[in-house]
Amino acid sequence: MNDLLLQQIEKISLVQHNRNLIHALCGLDLEILRTDGSPLRSGNGKRSKYRGPKSETTSSASTSNGSQIKYLPPHVLALLQETHAAQTFIDSDEFHKIAIPIMINGNMVGVVYTGENQLFRFKNGQLQEITKILTSFTEYIVNNELTPLDINFYANGEITRQQELLNRAVRYIKQNYHSNDLTLREVSSNNGISYHYLSRIFKKELDTTFAQYRNKVRMDAAKKMLKNRRLSVSQISFACGFDDPAYFCKVFKNSFGMSPTNYRSQHYSKSKA
Repeated sequence: MNDLLLQQIEKISLVQHNRNLIHALCGLDLEILRTDGSPLRSGNGKRSKYRGPKSETTSSASTSNGSQIKYLPPHVLALLQETHAAQTFIDSDEFHKIAIPIMINGNMVGVVYTGENQLFRFKNGQLQEITKILTSFTEYIVNNELTPLDINFYANGEITRQQELLNRAVRYIKQNYHSNDLTLREVSSNNGISYHYLSRIFKKELDTTFAQYRNKVRMDAAKKMLKNRRLSVSQISFACGFDDPAYFCKVFKNSFGMSPTNYRSQHYSKSKA
């Protein structure tokens, strides 16, 4: 079961923000489901649920015996597992629904789910457009907001207190790598962790120092920024939390074996055909 990993995805600020934004704009409820189609969070009785085909409709009363409500019909779950691609379908109340697989390392660990309700109906291609947007959003969250620690720790179904504290610190680093003041002391202070204890956790769990991990996060961000040729190396260095472009170039070369300028030329110099 990937409940801990899915719960961690729910905690991501960007997920919470977009969930609230989508609800405010059009009244859609964005849910995260388990791989069996059941909601990660307990239903409140107001959201639609899958009750089987019209000819086999189960009354709402029959779900009050404690059995787990399923939001997705079996054939949709099968398609998600088989294709690893978004699926749209019509539920027993004739509402259009959207199901998007959350894929990590080639495996489906959950589903992003939304769709029409009594107050909102898709119009003029909205179903297709929202499906595309949510698919891109889901992929972005997995590729950019989840840390390797999220995947390694939470996917196992259990996490130690040390790993939980380390994951909190790593998330803070990824969110604040651009700050010149990003130090071990600041991270420990802002996350309620002992300065010396956090230093030991980095060494024990990741076999690295805080400074080395911070620079790794900054260098990964720098590589992405180098795709934008309108940004100078100095601008990128400042954006990555360095106040000295020369030192930034030194760290970059130590990390990748070449200067940022040469890296850009070798990886991003090809113009579009």
